[in-house]
Amino acid sequence: NLFFFMAWIFFLYAPISEVINRFARSMEKNMVMYVTAISVLCLVGAVLIAHFTLKEFPNSADEYVYLYQAETLSQGKLAENAHPLEQFFHFNHIAQKDGLNVGRFPPGWPLLLTVPYVLNFPAYWLNPLLTALALVVFFSFAKRYYGNHVAVWSLASLGLTGFYIFNGASYFSHTSCLLFTVAFVYCIHLTTEKRHAVYPVLAGVFLGLI
Repeated sequence: NLFFFMAWIFFLYAPISEVINRFARSMEKNMVMYVTAISVLCLVGAVLIAHFTLKEFPNSADEYVYLYQAETLSQGKLAENAHPLEQFFHFNHIAQKDGLNVGRFPPGWPLLLTVPYVLNFPAYWLNPLLTALALVVFFSFAKRYYGNHVAVWSLASLGLTGFYIFNGASYFSHTSCLLFTVAFVYCIHLTTEKRHAVYPVLAGVFLGLI
């Protein structure tokens, strides 16, 4: 009740609309700096959470198997040899048959996760990088088709939420799916606008990655 009362007082007597409008004008005048700051903040926040809070650890069976498949694919293999006593080494989402272990997930996200293994950098860095890239693509799309005002507020609404940053700190596929979904929709709009064959082809590629 105290919190509600304080919020009500603040809403009645503080010049909220003027502060918001002033902030919006400032953002629209310095959009490059604003987009860069939000993207870098999300990247750094996701990296710190992944390293210090989540301990670079796959915190769910899904994430574990994503990494399992990624490491297998990075070695040029589609499956691993099962342990001779495979009934004692069962794991969710890993199928065991005919002496082979294979993760059950489609290869798109695990294949993207092979990049850290191939380029030899920690796997927990990939999602934060995609988090920042997704924000830039999202902002570019919103700015082109909905204007500066909608773009800057949409970016803040997306990039400054705990849900978005914590997903970026995980090994889940949600961030890459968002990136490819926005890229797909962007290419569909560009197809209608520019009538160039490259855009529907790219849209198909992004849809396939989703």
